Amino acid sequence: MKKILLLLLLILFSFSVTKTAFAQDNPSPSPVSYPSVDYPLPYPGILPDNPLYFIKALRDNVYSFFISDPLKKAQFDLLMSDVRVNAAVYLFAKGESKYSLAETTVSKGENYFYNSLQLVQGGKQQGMDVGDTTSKLITASKKYQEVITGLIAKSSGDVKDRLTADLQRAKDFEKTAEGLKSR
Repeated sequence: MKKILLLLLLILFSFSVTKTAFAQDNPSPSPVSYPSVDYPLPYPGILPDNPLYFIKALRDNVYSFFISDPLKKAQFDLLMSDVRVNAAVYLFAKGESKYSLAETTVSKGENYFYNSLQLVQGGKQQGMDVGDTTSKLITASKKYQEVITGLIAKSSGDVKDRLTADLQRAKDFEKTAEGLKSR
């Protein structure tokens, strides 16, 4: 039984590594289309409502632990943010019972985005060239605003209020990233 479980985990990690490594290059279409910002969000894979999601989260934490370069870690955190924002879109597509979980997923994605911003700021202070990463952060923030606006239009009550706060946070992130670019 332990061998089977180990084999299943190895298979899961091997497929997930491939998906994570090439997610930005080969995005799958999301159930909702946002054509105005040209920033493809990667396919999220296992969603937070899946009982095996904790394995994916553990894997992501292990990957993150081993990245020491601030800009590479910032790019990884941006990827994790992208995945979570798109996961929220997929959760919304499942129906109103998933709206609250979707908003929580957006919020966690924004936490990754914040970490990415912090790492880029640190890299800039160390004299690293952060221009490309900063540009990606600005574009990603605009995409998040577009996605969150679409989710707000479908929601109501407490979820709508929390998504509105998430939208404001994404706008603040864009301003912060713009400030990094201009310095």
